Amino acid sequence: MPNPRRPLLYNGKTASKVSGSESSSELAERVKHLEELLTELQGIKSSSSNPSDISSTGRSHASDTTSSNVVVPGRTGQQTTAKPTTPEDVPLQHALAEDDMLLASLGERFSLEGPPPFDVLDGTPHDQYQMSVDDLTSTAIAFAQEASMISGRCYLPPADDAYALLMEFLSDFNSKVPLIAPQHIYAHMRHCYSSGDAPRLSWMLTYLTLGIAHRLRAMSLFSGPDDMKQADWYLNQSLVKLPSLLMQEPSLELVQALLAVSVLLQTSSRSRRAALFVSNAMHMLQALGYHDGQTLERNVLRRREQQYVFWIAFEMDTDMSLATMRQSAQRRSEIAVALPDEYDTDWWSGACTPVATEPGGSFNLFALNTSLALIQAEALEDLFSVDSRSYPSSVLHANLQAILLQLQAWRRKSVVFSAEVQELYISMYRSDIVHLIVLEATYFRTLYQLHAVSVLGHFGAKLDVFSGDSLRTLAALDMTSCVADARRLLSLSALVAGANISTTW
Repeated sequence: MPNPRRPLLYNGKTASKVSGSESSSELAERVKHLEELLTELQGIKSSSSNPSDISSTGRSHASDTTSSNVVVPGRTGQQTTAKPTTPEDVPLQHALAEDDMLLASLGERFSLEGPPPFDVLDGTPHDQYQMSVDDLTSTAIAFAQEASMISGRCYLPPADDAYALLMEFLSDFNSKVPLIAPQHIYAHMRHCYSSGDAPRLSWMLTYLTLGIAHRLRAMSLFSGPDDMKQADWYLNQSLVKLPSLLMQEPSLELVQALLAVSVLLQTSSRSRRAALFVSNAMHMLQALGYHDGQTLERNVLRRREQQYVFWIAFEMDTDMSLATMRQSAQRRSEIAVALPDEYDTDWWSGACTPVATEPGGSFNLFALNTSLALIQAEALEDLFSVDSRSYPSSVLHANLQAILLQLQAWRRKSVVFSAEVQELYISMYRSDIVHLIVLEATYFRTLYQLHAVSVLGHFGAKLDVFSGDSLRTLAALDMTSCVADARRLLSLSALVAGANISTTW
């Protein structure tokens, strides 16, 4: 079981040296800014945010399921806190059997049904999901005062830790990779904190959100020695629940869970398995019909969330497919979903990040990732498909030149690629720099892969251009066309050490 600690909330802006007072002021400024954004998003605060409004059902559940030796704040006695279960205490190979025993002991408290449908109108959540920034906090604190651990392995961290982790997830990850609408992850977490009968998908999405947040914190100045371990614990617990969830009907929430699992796997020692979960998510989206745009909901918020999730899955699947030289699950010609708007002002949909010294200096990382993925998909279909093996060499080289021209146009259309590295260093938050380095690395790998295959003459073949043999061969050949972009990536990567940024992406 993770060992919760009170975290420092956010990454500050980059600086080579940050004093304690400066760091505190930057943190306070960003906390204030985020709360203003969330308040604006939610509108008038829900009256249900008062801890006294928590239902008696939630309170009775907490007291009924708490182990007798758990210390409850505010109570007297010589009780000792129950030792939480650690990842070492529950080996993954035994977890499924233990999970079945746990379900029996809980009386099937984890429902196999998916979460209730989101009934939202005109972008405004229904009362069940309309909550203020304080709502999750007040609900969780009241619940945590009675128990922070539900019957052994059904663990939840203390409320203030969970709230801090949620804010880090929303600001540092979800604002650039809009995997889930903020209102909806609030709803899932609140359900888990206020009621033990929350559906399994709510528990899994809550665990995966906390796991990604711990990964983010591990890459910040405020990382602790146990953040990566805690992230792995949440991942392992989610993997235990996943087999039974895969037997459910496809749903948006199940797709979000699969993509979140893949994100955590990509930053673990098991990164090679991440592609399997993304491929499954892509096939589920096809079963839901999201790729043709005909089954998207009319509600603005829900439709936007469905579109974002589709494009995230498409980006991940296409990038992983090109890296391993396999065909992706979704062809471009069968997509009829609106592209992300580069100028969208919705703060959780790619969040335009300012480049201070450039006129109109803003860019949308989500839109840039999506447009790059479409170019990668074209390369897969026109250069590396089975059909392309029968193309004449003149056709293959024409296709290659067309794709390289698209990559050049993609680089020219955004101000971020012409901005000086030091300007980016000054004007961007650390978490944004990590996302930008990932984007630059994805672009450079794509460019290098195209040039390498062209030089080696292996179109249509499954060739790993990053293997030792390929790199030795390419070192003796002309690859000068990639030098400028390689230097750009290296100069950005140098910020990792200079700005006290760490990245496992």
